[in-house]
Amino acid sequence: MRYGWLLAVVLTVGALSTAQAAEGEKAKEPAIKKGYVVSILTVKTSKEEADAFVKAFTDSPKASHKQAGFVGMAVAEDVKEAGSFIVLTIWESQEALNAYIKSEGFRADHAKMADIQSAKPEPARRYVVKED
Repeated sequence: MRYGWLLAVVLTVGALSTAQAAEGEKAKEPAIKKGYVVSILTVKTSKEEADAFVKAFTDSPKASHKQAGFVGMAVAEDVKEAGSFIVLTIWESQEALNAYIKSEGFRADHAKMADIQSAKPEPARRYVVKED
């Protein structure tokens, strides 16, 4: 999954543009700008709990979506390894991401993962976008 995060970024840009178009909004180009922070959380679950994991991250509005500086989110499952996911979030700055991490909303958003017994998250990795 060496370049899997790149695919997730591309998918997220497309998803953001598609969501805007579906809501009748003009898609903004580019959705990801220089200086934005991309956070990637890698999580492995059992195949049996994979659907529950996706549901936990996509079913209800997240506190992250209301946080200042939040740009977008995508949950992607590895096409070759069922139950292996990345959760990608994009932030306008490291400060915005840090504020979310310190918030009650962060704890609430991630508490849902605690209900999935097989979920094994790795520490999130962060990247800074170097070009638009």
